Amino acid sequence: TAQLDVTFTHPESLPLQWVSELGVPLTVVFFVAVVWALVKLVRQSRGSVLEQVLLLAVFGAVLHDVFDFALELNALPPALAVALGLVAAKERSVDAEPPRTMVRRAGLVAAAALCLVAVWATSVGLPGHASAEQSLATLITEGATPEVVRTKALERIDRHPSDWVLYATVASRLSTERTPRDTLAWVNRVLFLRPADAPAHVSAARALLVLGQPMQALLEFKTAWLLGDESTLDEGLALAASRNAWDRLFVDRPGLLTRLWERTRALKRPEQGRALLDAVELLPPSTEVEQEALVLEVWQSTLGGQSADVLSRLSALPLDVRGQPDLVVLEARTLASSGRADAAIALVDGVSRKAPADLGLALALAELLSNAGRPQDARAVLSRVQPFASGARARANVYQTEANLWAQEERWGRALDALQTASRIEPGRADLHYRLAEVYERMGSLHSALDEVRKGRLLDSPDGAKSRDPWVARLESSMSSLQPGP
Repeated sequence: TAQLDVTFTHPESLPLQWVSELGVPLTVVFFVAVVWALVKLVRQSRGSVLEQVLLLAVFGAVLHDVFDFALELNALPPALAVALGLVAAKERSVDAEPPRTMVRRAGLVAAAALCLVAVWATSVGLPGHASAEQSLATLITEGATPEVVRTKALERIDRHPSDWVLYATVASRLSTERTPRDTLAWVNRVLFLRPADAPAHVSAARALLVLGQPMQALLEFKTAWLLGDESTLDEGLALAASRNAWDRLFVDRPGLLTRLWERTRALKRPEQGRALLDAVELLPPSTEVEQEALVLEVWQSTLGGQSADVLSRLSALPLDVRGQPDLVVLEARTLASSGRADAAIALVDGVSRKAPADLGLALALAELLSNAGRPQDARAVLSRVQPFASGARARANVYQTEANLWAQEERWGRALDALQTASRIEPGRADLHYRLAEVYERMGSLHSALDEVRKGRLLDSPDGAKSRDPWVARLESSMSSLQPGP
């Protein structure tokens, strides 16, 4: 279990391996065949000490496979094959036995016994492991109690004791109840069979929380994150905040620190992001994680609204890190917000010309030019990047930005053409229909505007659609006032 990067899939024993891969009936057939071949070889080697020594060597090597896999070593199987071939291929001056046509009673008994063993093994193994897993999951979906789930799981485990999914299903179900000791018992069975099972570590963490062991629970959460299950980042952050144990969240692995910090931003808890980065400063991280923390310090400083602080932290970054497109855009927007629009435009323009296919840089440059009152130059930037916009979302964003530039000059017809093109590229976007409705309303086409608002409401979320009610009412009222009286 110390090797979390290795999943043990088979027993280190040849007989157990045969049983697990072939089942009981075929294992019996193989065993009978081996015994029969061994008897034949022993009889054939009588009178030759060399052949008997070779057979003893083969027997010793195979006996070793009862306790450990010696035959998996590359040199041993060819040596055994050569030795068996030498023993079996020696010519004998033995008279051929006449063909036997009678079936001996012993053979019939052996065949009948084998059939009985096959029938017994098949009945014990039913249902198959896939059916057992599915039926147990169905029980949980239907709301079965933990006692029923445990009982039904044990019935299936008796038939499939090495199926870790059955143990994991019960552990997951029990983790929702306040039965931590039972949960940990089932988790231990899962981890014995599959040490790198991330959901089992999550179940263990929740059970440890109930038992009043928060630091051990946090360790289990971190193990799950390292194994690829990051669904509990919020729980880990809340646990670290409650215990002021931000240093316990630290994992010296690039990317995880960024995702933790992004969760603090998504949850609108900047103080937790600050505490997380302060804890990293007290630890000796690797070079990659240290640079990652420096970049996050820049983004954290943007939450304070101090342009000078953001620019200072950006200037402290290494040049290769500072040249990342998102940081270039951040620096440019910070410069623009502090009244240095020309420097911002020059910065993004220089980087954009070196990476002409970067759509994000081009759109940011167009935005800066538009804010500086240079819509014509912004459209030139969009024309330059348009051949590189390959995806539907990318092309729609280019046309939408172009429409905004035309609208800035109050050239509503050109803006309408660009928005219609964007809407045809991505017909399922409610925001494009709302933007079309705004342009139609500006042009005085109230019927078309109302039609686009209704199309957008059909594609929007319930809350988003409801928020458009005043707009619909205003358009309908304006249309009614324009209709001639009787």
